[in-house]
Formats: sequence, C-alpha cells, structure tokens
Amino acid sequence: MRTVKQNLVAGLLNSVLVFAGYHSNAQNLVTPNGGNVIGYYPVAPGIYAITPKNIYKKPAVDTSFHGPIFGPPSGSEIVNITICSGRIYGSSTDGTISKGKVDTGAFSSISKVPLGSSETPKQFGGDDMYFITNTSVYVSRDSAVHWNIDTTGINGSSPNAFSIDANQNIYLATSTGLFMQAAKGSTWTKLTNYPGTAATKIFIDAKKRIFVADYSNLYESTDVGKTFSTFNTGATGFFISNIGGDIAGNIYLVTGGQNSGNAL
Repeated sequence: MRTVKQNLVAGLLNSVLVFAGYHSNAQNLVTPNGGNVIGYYPVAPGIYAITPKNIYKKPAVDTSFHGPIFGPPSGSEIVNITICSGRIYGSSTDGTISKGKVDTGAFSSISKVPLGSSETPKQFGGDDMYFITNTSVYVSRDSAVHWNIDTTGINGSSPNAFSIDANQNIYLATSTGLFMQAAKGSTWTKLTNYPGTAATKIFIDAKKRIFVADYSNLYESTDVGKTFSTFNTGATGFFISNIGGDIAGNIYLVTGGQNSGNAL
C-alpha cells in the first residue's frame, strides 16, 4: 500500500519560500473550473486537485484538468484524499468514505466514520487509515470498511494534524504537544522532548526529518523525535498553516502573518 501525502494546502499564492538558501517566484495556482483549490496530489501518471465540492484529474499528457470525477454527499464537503493499492479514497465532512479507481474515478461509498455532532473533520489518510477531527482520532485497519476510536494516551488533547513515516509510525500534532503511535499500535505516547506547548502542523520528509509547527515556531527533528531544534530562520513571525517538501529535500511553508498576506 502507498499513501500519497498532500503537497500543500493553498489557494492563490504570491511568493515562494524555500528552506534551501534561495528564493524564487511562483505563478498563481490554476483553479479547475473556478473552484477554490484546497489540495493538489501527484499520482503517477497525473495530478489530482480537490476543491471543497469536487475532485479533478489532470493526466500527464494533458494541460488541463478533467472532471469532476467525484463529489461528496449532499450537504458535506471533501476533507482530502489518499491512494492505497491502486484505489483512491475520498473523505467527506459528514464522515462518508468513498472509494474509486485511480484511472477512471467511478466512486462508491464504502463506510461512514461515526462522528459526533460537534466533531469537525481535519485530515484523512494512511495505509492503516486515520481520520482525525477536532476532538477524536479514528482508525480503520481494513481499508476503511470499519472504524474505531483511537485516542488512548492523548488524554483529551485536540488533534490538529498527523504525518506518517516510512515505517508507518504515525505522529500526531495536538493542542498539548506531539504524540507518536507505532505501526499497528493502539496507544499514543507523548514526545516530551518536543519544545512547543502545542503542535499545529507536522510533515515528515523523504530524509526522515520531522518538521513540526506551533503558533509561532517551526521545529526540526533528525532522530525520529528524540530531540528537536528550532528551525525558524526566514519565517520568524509567520503563522505556519502548512508544511511540505520535494524530492530534493527542500522544505516549503504556507504562511500568514500580520501585514504579510499569504506566502508559500
């Protein structure tokens, strides 16, 4: 199984900030059919783009997006998508999980996460599939057919985001700090060496580096979460709304701050 991690959540961006010692200009992202793009997913041999109401696909040989190939149930919106075993899984804000073919779409509903009335979905993905909300973590270990609450150890913390490393260990950014759960595990362990009081975003790159943001800082771990160092140079004073990277090891931030607008 393979999970396609979200590149960067962004609408129209006006600049690029690359943590590799250089800057470059960026073109505005092209929005399919006028929708507000909330995520791009590279899936060979093409790219998927999602808006709150639709999923579009651009094959590698084309210059434009096709679709929509999927829309969420009436009254709900798309959370995000993941790819597993040649299938594309879409998640919706009402908890509905749908499965389709990577090449053609052809989606059908397969399950529904048992959300409470006050829960707000935030992220979905993983080989063992995780679905987090503002209050809970849910996991499915049978390709999204059945779902169970997976909150043992986080002690009431509010989940914000998660990222999964190459060994399928999952790291959870929460309102009280950073937690980790081993592959196939059932208990979360708090990483007490993480220096932030909260964790809002997290990204693990191809070099196994862990990048975690709180409300005003970015931290880096190069030893699977045993130690962290501040990684703020060039981004001090910005609120980090997302973190991403490329195969060359460059790290990208979607940021916002007072009098700064939004930047990537």
